[in-house]
This record gives sequence, C-alpha cells and structure tokens, in this order.
Amino acid sequence: MTQRNALTPVVKLSTPKGLAMQVQIINGLVDLTSPGVEVCSLLVEDMPDMEGIALLLKRQKSVRADKRWIIDYDMAAGTYLYNAMFESESAAEIVTAIKTLLETPVAEDGVR
Repeated sequence: MTQRNALTPVVKLSTPKGLAMQVQIINGLVDLTSPGVEVCSLLVEDMPDMEGIALLLKRQKSVRADKRWIIDYDMAAGTYLYNAMFESESAAEIVTAIKTLLETPVAEDGVR
C-alpha cells in the first residue's frame, strides 16, 4: 500500500460567494492526503477585491497540470507552487480540481 500523509487545507473564505461554498469545500477536502511521502500544503482563499476563489497548492514534486494552473518553482523551499483562480466553478468542481492535481503522477522528465 502506498504511504500518504494527511493534508489539512487552510480555508479562508469571507466573501458571500466563498461563504456559500465554504462548507461544501471543507467537507470535500476532509479526507485529503499528500501523495506518497510528499509534504504538501493547500490554501483556499478569497478576498473582496478578487473575482473568485484562489488556490495555492505546494508540492515537493513536479506534475503535469492542466492549463488552469500556473506553476512556479520556489528554489529556496524546494517546492512547486500550483496557483489557480476559480471564478465560476462550483464547490464540487474546485474540490475535484484539487484532488486531481494531488493524484496526478509525478512528471518523470521534470516537464510540467
């Protein structure tokens, strides 16, 4: 069996749209785990001046992500940063996008 570490997301939703989806997002992420022996972190956040819900997922490994994700590498921390803005998606779609990214196999060639 593959080892997986618990991943407790930080959810900071304060706008009417975010608050309306907060319970669904938290419930959808309750059993979230990091893949393999990776240590991951996840921030789900909105702000009054934002047009949606922002996600920041930090992973130690590079994966091939769909085009919605902006990928950066933090050399100091040695982590990959996956950022996305969800403007019109439902809570279920947001949860699915997060889980899909966490379940995506590591990029063998380092290409994202």
